[in-house]
Parts: sequence; structure tokens; C-alpha cells
Amino acid sequence: MRRRARTVTLVAALLASTLTACSSANDLVIYSGRNEQLVGALLDQLEDAVGISVEVRYGGSGEMAAQLLEEGQGTEADLFFSQDAGALGAVSAQGRLAELPADVLGMVPPGYQRATSAGWPQAPARA
Repeated sequence: MRRRARTVTLVAALLASTLTACSSANDLVIYSGRNEQLVGALLDQLEDAVGISVEVRYGGSGEMAAQLLEEGQGTEADLFFSQDAGALGAVSAQGRLAELPADVLGMVPPGYQRATSAGWPQAPARA
């Protein structure tokens, strides 16, 4: 439970710093390639943590990446939560990820940062 609380806090801090880029100041749209049974409760807590409405669309990481690429600039997604580096790489290669500002990336523990991209820090770690 402590790990989950830290994760929600970290995600909330990251999102609070980037919400100005959202499609609406009153809601956050997440395209999740993560299994709803695994992350649904965490994302439900996020709504309370950031104080705005959170809409999550679930699918496979590849499916969500393809949707993002198809929608292009017109996407409603504010956040892509993926479990697949390949899907993230495809979205990144098409310029669809925003680089996190240094102060936001600084909130991510060093072990979860990717040296090659400030646009997609790692969320979970394997034991």
C-alpha cells in the first residue's frame, strides 16, 4: 500500500505540473495500455489527488499507440500510460510525446528515468 501511495503522489505531482497542456482545465484524458484490473484503482485515486475529472480509455498498448498516431494533433489524450516500450517508441518517433520539463522530471526517482528520453519516465519496477 505504501508503494501505491507513493506512486499516486508522484503521478499527481507530475500531472499537476503538466495540466496546462490538457485539452480542458477540468478534465484529464488518459489512454491506458495497462490492464484496468492492475491500474484502475490507482487511476481512480488520481482523480481525488489532482482534483479534476479523469477519463481513462483502456486497450492494448499497441492499440492505444495506433489510436494516438491516427488522431494526431486532434487527439483528446493528455496522457499515454503504456506497458510496452515499443508502443512508446512508435509514438515518440512520430513526435507525439511532450518532453517533460526538467523540474518535473526531477521529481521522478533516478532509477525510473530513461536516459534517452525525458518524455517517458518508467512508472513500475520489477522486483
